[in-house]
Amino acid sequence: PKPAPAPASGPRPAPPAPTAPGRPLSPAEDAVRAALLAGGAMHHDELVAALAPRGVAPGALAEALLMMELDGLVRALPGRRYEAG
Repeated sequence: PKPAPAPASGPRPAPPAPTAPGRPLSPAEDAVRAALLAGGAMHHDELVAALAPRGVAPGALAEALLMMELDGLVRALPGRRYEAG
């Protein structure tokens, strides 16, 4: 039988929370982030209404939300709500 590996010296620190995707934010992503930081958690329809005057179409909003969620900048909540990550 192989000996058990030696335990690590102390607990490992948690990785830092993502704050930027490592690439520049698109204008739509920047608008989404600003809206979520200003308004807290928002329903998808509230985001559509809030970002339409800024020229963010629903399709661009969907793409921005998906990319930002993958980058850890946005969290999807139950009920089609989103919050800044």
